[in-house]
Amino acid sequence: MKRLHEYKRQLLFLLYIIVRYSRLKRDPALDLGRRTFIISGKAAPGYAMAKLIIKLIHQIAEVINRDPQVSDQLKVVFLPNYGCLLAGENHPSRGPQ
Repeated sequence: MKRLHEYKRQLLFLLYIIVRYSRLKRDPALDLGRRTFIISGKAAPGYAMAKLIIKLIHQIAEVINRDPQVSDQLKVVFLPNYGCLLAGENHPSRGPQ
């Protein structure tokens, strides 16, 4: 199980998503290409800040995914409890060669 931690890079990544969303809102004709951000992880039971980061991810995803103005260009997905089984479903191996 991949645990979510309070690292600066995760918050900067969320800020990058917000900036991209803001640019698309300001200029609907702007073509940044289609992008789906997939975020995954799990908070340790007593790790309050990690739980807040996950809550922030959900709130950002809710705003972006419900906005029809950017729906064809931007999506945010959070995969909860990301572990080996879920990873295998999303990133299958190439198989025997």
